[in-house]
Amino acid sequence: MKKLLLIMLSLLLCVPLAVAEGGMTIPVGTAEPPLTDAPAPEPTPTPYFAPNAVPTATPMPTPVVLPDDPFMTHAIEIAYRIELLAENNRFLWATGAYGVTEEMIESVSFGEHIMPSRIFHVSGDALAQALYSGAGGNAAATATDLTLDFTRPELRRDLVESLPQMLWGVREESELYLLMILSRCKIFASPDTEGCGFFIMLYEGGAPVMLPWYAEGGAVSLAAMFLPDDELEACMTAEEVSAWFAGRGMPPVAFEEVKTR
Repeated sequence: MKKLLLIMLSLLLCVPLAVAEGGMTIPVGTAEPPLTDAPAPEPTPTPYFAPNAVPTATPMPTPVVLPDDPFMTHAIEIAYRIELLAENNRFLWATGAYGVTEEMIESVSFGEHIMPSRIFHVSGDALAQALYSGAGGNAAATATDLTLDFTRPELRRDLVESLPQMLWGVREESELYLLMILSRCKIFASPDTEGCGFFIMLYEGGAPVMLPWYAEGGAVSLAAMFLPDDELEACMTAEEVSAWFAGRGMPPVAFEEVKTR
């Protein structure tokens, strides 16, 4: 028994000696594996019709000095805004104008519309008076029982909003659709404005723009739409615009030129 204990003791004493002399290797614990980065998330696709997918405020397209008259400022601004729409391919795609070609867009919105060279206007009162003045041989239209009350907001609206479709005349369906989607309307406060009216804006080398408007409850609704017409584009005076208007089957009225300066 004593001999067995001596043998075991001598073995234990030999272990440190063997380690010191390099005769024995003690296994070392394995290091933890390095951490790896998580995979980056898939980017969200940007819609084709939303540039950069970042909503931005509607710009005020005023690269020129606008009139002091707030009403005319709104009119000139919205007329230029529809040109910006015509230049925006993503807007046309989003509105479903798939069959529209660049040639079609250019044919209805050609030229720049930053500032009109000439502005003409006819009031709703003049339009209403012409309707009941016996024009077209219908003198009976002057009878009191047939006269509509154009102080009513809905009649003022109908009076001027019906003019664009009539002045567009007979066109290809695709062209009419393009003119419709390029039209815009804005509403702004104008407590002192009453009645209704119709503007025609002419540009140097640009498609004419028509703007029907009507006032109701201290606010004005003003629309803008292209009116491509070679004869109208060539008009220089209010008399020529009035003659062109009558030549399109409209009541004979006298347009007035609007000076912004």
